[in-house]
Amino acid sequence: MNIVDNLFRKQKPVLSKLENFGFKKQGGVYVLSRFFMNGDFRTDITVTPGGSVTARVTDTATDEEYLPLNVESYTGEFVGKIRTEFSLILEDIRTCCFTEKTFISDQANRMTDIILEKYGESPDHPFKKEPDYGVFRYSDNRKWYALIMNIRKNLLTGKKHPPAPNDETVEIVNLKVKEEKLDDLLKVPGIYPAYHMKKNSWISITLDGSVNDGLLTELIDESRTFAVNGEKSVKRASKDKTDLTSRAPVTWIIPANPKYFDIDEAFEKSREIHWKQSSNVLPGDLIYMYVASPVSAVRYKCLVTDSDIPHSHNGRHVTIRKLMKIRLLRTYPEDFCTIKKLRKLGITAVRGPRSVTESFLNEMEKE
Repeated sequence: MNIVDNLFRKQKPVLSKLENFGFKKQGGVYVLSRFFMNGDFRTDITVTPGGSVTARVTDTATDEEYLPLNVESYTGEFVGKIRTEFSLILEDIRTCCFTEKTFISDQANRMTDIILEKYGESPDHPFKKEPDYGVFRYSDNRKWYALIMNIRKNLLTGKKHPPAPNDETVEIVNLKVKEEKLDDLLKVPGIYPAYHMKKNSWISITLDGSVNDGLLTELIDESRTFAVNGEKSVKRASKDKTDLTSRAPVTWIIPANPKYFDIDEAFEKSREIHWKQSSNVLPGDLIYMYVASPVSAVRYKCLVTDSDIPHSHNGRHVTIRKLMKIRLLRTYPEDFCTIKKLRKLGITAVRGPRSVTESFLNEMEKE
């Protein structure tokens, strides 16, 4: 890895700061030239809006590129000084004009933002030898449901080792899936048998856009249900939804945003409504409906009467691929279980479907 790639590997440019620093926008990219080593050398730096950074160092005496800069075998004092001054220029640009990304690929960072928004969960980095690897865990029991790594792509495709020096690397995410879906998923471009995990229940997905964000989000949600409920609780012995012997009922808390849907009016018109399903819900499960700001409180208790109902909706604020049917059991006053009370009961946020804490359940059952 050369000096530029190493310094800007996980960096995202702030375009307004590039211009303030002195970069000029030319043909859709940002360019900057700087002289160093008392004017004997010049670096021409280019930054794309997407964050790609390239830099060329020129010997001003010959007007030719100084090639020894990125050749490791050149270790003399003179080339060392050039590398040092060149690196200082790049580090100054990085400090003033860039922000650090959690992961390398744009798709990995989009998924990180989605998980944080829905579940309030951020990755941790438990591997000292691989600090770029990130683990996503269910906040209540710390079980992990997604692992992002960057590896040589031939480890997925099965090409013979050792790899060539320029072997392609790729960022991947490992996710847990239902065994009965495994064969179909492995037919999708960008999805492979799991790297370094059990191949009968895990898959690896390349985070290079081969798999679209919609499908990737669904698979992340599904993988998370294994951590939330435990493997046995989410497996189904039969595709017939009337066969519930393989799984005990689960209690969920899910959000409703009054800015986009009037849940109060919906329940006034009918005690049984359809609702977006984005988790592994089954008939017989209980749903506590948390109504977001400005209400910020649990308002409804419902019973799931049907699930996995096919649906297709791509709106500005929500995408729906399947529905569940829920029946209203009880309505709570707005001041009964506010977000403040939820936090005391171990539920710090409701950004997406999640299981409830024991203290929450005890409190609701007591009332």
